[in-house]
Formats: sequence, C-alpha cells, structure tokens
Amino acid sequence: MPGGVAKGRVRVNYKYNDVKFQDSETVELRTLVISIEEPGYGPLSSDNSGNIMMSARIALPMIGLGLLEAISEGDLLANEDIDDKNNDGISGRANRVWDVEQEKTVIGRFGWKVGQPTLKQQNAAASNGDMGLTTSLFMDEKCTAS
Repeated sequence: MPGGVAKGRVRVNYKYNDVKFQDSETVELRTLVISIEEPGYGPLSSDNSGNIMMSARIALPMIGLGLLEAISEGDLLANEDIDDKNNDGISGRANRVWDVEQEKTVIGRFGWKVGQPTLKQQNAAASNGDMGLTTSLFMDEKCTAS
C-alpha cells in the first residue's frame, strides 16, 4: 500500500555444498538461505539470538485456472443439481461469494470451497490473509502494530 510501512526486505541467497557420491561423481547442491533486512519494527528477536526460523512458501500450480475463469456464470448455474434429479449420485450448487471489485454477490470459482470469484481476488486475499500484504482490493493490514 502506498505510504505503508514495510515489514522488512526479504533477501534470498544460496549456500553451495559439494556432495561426492560413492562412484566418485561430485555434484554441487544449493540450500536456500532467507533473511530479513531492514525490519520495519525493529529486530525480529529481542535477544538477537537468531532463533527465528523461516522457509519459502510455494504456491499451488495455477495451470488451467484461466480456463475456469472463462466459463460463463450461466453455464456453471446450468450444471447445478441440488437434489440429484439426474440420479448420478452427485448433487450440489454453486457457491455464491462477495466480489470486492463488482460490489455484489457472484459465483465463486477459486480457493478452498470456491470462496473467491476471480483469480485477482484469490491472489489478493491469500496475500493479505497469509502474509499481511496490502493491495488495492484489501488495504487493511492483518498485522499487529509492532
């Protein structure tokens, strides 16, 4: 968010290690080393003991989600079968969710239990809820004052 205080700057480096196999072949492996520089609210640990653990978050693949977003709302609603009237053993209805940009309820398509209407809102909500990042859709910070 413009004018917001940065929580810090993430620095990603690698530590390189040579590993020798029993057949004498040697390969170089690298380990991810994550650090936070310029913490916006002071040191991460009050005693600077380095007891803070960090790891990378790897997002789920998004292959094909653009195709799902392209399906018309009418086509999705046409496939609702609330009472399993076709007797195929499957019943269900489309989830209706709030679209922040349109300011109305629409069909959910993404996230756990199709709780988000668009890829843009899914990513913005995940960034805000999981990491406290602000965006044009979600400007409230989810972090404490310090």
